[in-house]
Amino acid sequence: MAKRLVTDPEDLGVESQLIRAIGDLAAGRLQAIIDGDGDLNYASTADRTGSGRAVDALLRRLHAGVIQLARELVTRPPEDPEAIAVSQAQTIFSEVKNLCIATLEGVFDADGPHAVSVFPGPLHLAKLLLAVSGDLAEAGICRVRAPSGINAGKWWRIIRRAARKRPYLWRNHRAALDKSFLFKGMSAVVSFPTGGGKSTLAEMKIAASLLGGGKVVVLAPTLALVDQTAFTLKNAFHQRVRRSRR
Repeated sequence: MAKRLVTDPEDLGVESQLIRAIGDLAAGRLQAIIDGDGDLNYASTADRTGSGRAVDALLRRLHAGVIQLARELVTRPPEDPEAIAVSQAQTIFSEVKNLCIATLEGVFDADGPHAVSVFPGPLHLAKLLLAVSGDLAEAGICRVRAPSGINAGKWWRIIRRAARKRPYLWRNHRAALDKSFLFKGMSAVVSFPTGGGKSTLAEMKIAASLLGGGKVVVLAPTLALVDQTAFTLKNAFHQRVRRSRR
């Protein structure tokens, strides 16, 4: 679906920039969203009416919320597992949702509530972003804490690198982690379809093993896959990987 969000790259209107940011968010290109914040420049809205300017302002605020969400998804979680970090992104989305609905003074239905003025487009988008922000926070790979006995700082450095390409965990990943997949001594057989995320889990298991003082042997059925796997692991862990092409 993210691939269907197509806009003119030269269009600096807030709507186009917001659409591109949402596409990057869905595709996991979080750094692209964060990097774009430094060069943020909006073209003036063509609709200079009061309502047109209001919509423009609401969309700008939503864009700020998407940028903040991207930052939060690559931020190290609090050391205390019980600590609750307040999501500024969710605060922004809630703020926009509330701003989109206003009671009209002196106008009300005889048999019901007061009439309201609504900006339906920004309101609907704010609700969607508010809902998805909570789901993405739970699915963020940066939210995975170091397994017991693993140095939290070293674990974070590996996880942060992994998040640059694959910032989200899928349901099958989280199911494995919930079953103590990363813990020392836990054996597992992982079988997913092609593209199902086996490499993500394997790299996390390798990281936990190496940081726990162990060694890892990876077997691959073809020479081409040996080279590909060695290259991937070398980039992931910044360590020497010995290859044996037998």
